[in-house]
Amino acid sequence: MRRALAARLDLCVANPTLARAIAPWIAAGLCDAADAAVVDVLAERAGARCADAEVALALALAAVRFGHVGLALRAQVPWDEPDGPAAAGPRLAPARLRDELARSPLVTIEGPDPGDGAAPERPFRLVLRDHLGRPPLLSCRRLHHEEVRTAEALGRLAAATPHPPVDATRVDALVTRLLPGDASAEARAAVRTCLRRALGIVTGGPGTGKTYTVQRLLAVLLAAAPADAPLRVVAAAPTGKAAARLTEALGERLAALDVPEAVRERLQAIRATTVHGLLRIRPDGTCRHGPGAPLPADVVVVDEASMLDLTTMRRLVEAVAHDPAENAAARLVLLGDPDQLASVEAGAVLADLVDPAAGLGGHVARLTVGHRFGEAPRIAALAAAIREDRVSDALALLGGGGPPDPCPDRIRHVLGPRATPTGVLRHLAAPLSAPGGLADVLRADRWRARAERRRPADPAAVERALDALARYRVLTTYRRGPLGAETLAEALEAHLIAAADLTGFDGPGGIRAGSVVLVTRNDPRVGLRNGDVGLVLPDGDRLSAFFRDAGAIRRVHVANLPAWERGAAMTVHKSQGSQFERVAFVVGDREGPLLTRELVYTAVTRARARIDWYGDPAVVERALGRRIERATHLAHRLAAARRAGGGHGPKAANN
Repeated sequence: MRRALAARLDLCVANPTLARAIAPWIAAGLCDAADAAVVDVLAERAGARCADAEVALALALAAVRFGHVGLALRAQVPWDEPDGPAAAGPRLAPARLRDELARSPLVTIEGPDPGDGAAPERPFRLVLRDHLGRPPLLSCRRLHHEEVRTAEALGRLAAATPHPPVDATRVDALVTRLLPGDASAEARAAVRTCLRRALGIVTGGPGTGKTYTVQRLLAVLLAAAPADAPLRVVAAAPTGKAAARLTEALGERLAALDVPEAVRERLQAIRATTVHGLLRIRPDGTCRHGPGAPLPADVVVVDEASMLDLTTMRRLVEAVAHDPAENAAARLVLLGDPDQLASVEAGAVLADLVDPAAGLGGHVARLTVGHRFGEAPRIAALAAAIREDRVSDALALLGGGGPPDPCPDRIRHVLGPRATPTGVLRHLAAPLSAPGGLADVLRADRWRARAERRRPADPAAVERALDALARYRVLTTYRRGPLGAETLAEALEAHLIAAADLTGFDGPGGIRAGSVVLVTRNDPRVGLRNGDVGLVLPDGDRLSAFFRDAGAIRRVHVANLPAWERGAAMTVHKSQGSQFERVAFVVGDREGPLLTRELVYTAVTRARARIDWYGDPAVVERALGRRIERATHLAHRLAAARRAGGGHGPKAANN
């Protein structure tokens, strides 16, 4: 392995001093040879070499792949290889590095206030410190610009007057009518926050009523809008699955709304799309909508905002219509749970927005009263304990303790650290064959006989199969490894097909009757989106994949499926925004940076009724004490943008 690493470095990095200095970092999985090669070329062109500084620059490039905006200059690099720790990896010397980077012709130095100084633009930027006391942050020029532009756009929106304006007396009466009683106090406050502000942020855990609240907000705005100027509303979410759920939520229980029928029809007609689809992001990364071509909307609602990365958030906020002459803007309403996992890409934007240091407190409404877990008090208590950092209480609940519950096995620790992958798989597969499980339902509906007779799929049987599929899901911490999503998904699919008596019906690319498919790329041609989960079943003389889409069933011939992967098991990251009656959470006994408090919280809150978990309690205890800490200065820049009145700072105006 060392010889292969040396050969790869020799091919990529011409400077032998840099190659020797960076080799331990590459061996530890903290950056790769491509990062070193980019820095090597830049340093050679600049004509000044310093191996330690160049290692730091390569790590700043690698940081983006691990979700950070840049490299925080502290002794230990805040990330490592996704599938394993680098506890014995190399360390930085922050004080010495600051001095060496300050002398580098590749680095622009920024002082305590954003925009300090008039230094020339260079490939990297080092922010020496911020008013929050965070360590210096070294980032590449692109990510620095993304952070600056995001903060400026949010600052402008936060300072703007919402347009169109509303009659305060009329909308207040509507709010009181649509959200009556003490139980709706938090939702009323959230609606009023979003009515008064061009930027509104509604946060809360699963089941606290975020989409219920925004449905009432839209009902108020639609009812208050003049007949000759109907309100233009668009809705979106980061994934297709989340967009479909938002569409369903906005159309639920409309008959109970005390508004004109025309308002109910408008709400029913809203079709959420992905944020990429909303902005019309092209394959080359450019957007149809942006500062010069804003979204044709008076209200933009975005759900699952915790999944938005820095670049997507910047594109979204810049695309919201804004009139600088009147300092007026369309309303942007962000919904999300900052305690869930952050985006896969760079940034932890929602967490930064609700950080008190960002100065957006008047724009944030938090919902705290849970409704989803009303019949599952132990799951509700567990979610609250994790969210509030009560580790001992969370561990007690994970062990089966806690408040009285109608289901004695609501939270169950199935297998501990000495369990073999085969033993774990046997337990994970059991619910599929149990009464009401997916294999049991498929076998009862005699899908094999249907396939042998080449009969078209029966819609009622498809409905029953998709219902069973949605009731149970296996979630994993890691993608790869003996207990990773890829391995378990393949093994569970094989068990499912055998138990359902569907062996022998194979399609192209390894797909089979009984395959659970997870779509990984949007494809408007067939109406499927990244995150959609479907089931492959015999359908006449072919195989079709069936998906639930806003209450309806979508049928797609397997030859027309976009990129997909096996989905009988999925990572917790890919489950965000989903809910299942029963969840099996495979923690395992392997430490790693992915296993954090946020990951455990996200896994727990995917379950509505029951959680079975597999792994070492000691590993879970350490995970609950480990929080995601993304290296970012967005909260600092937001506070500065707010102090500047939301406008361009003297330096940022040129970026």
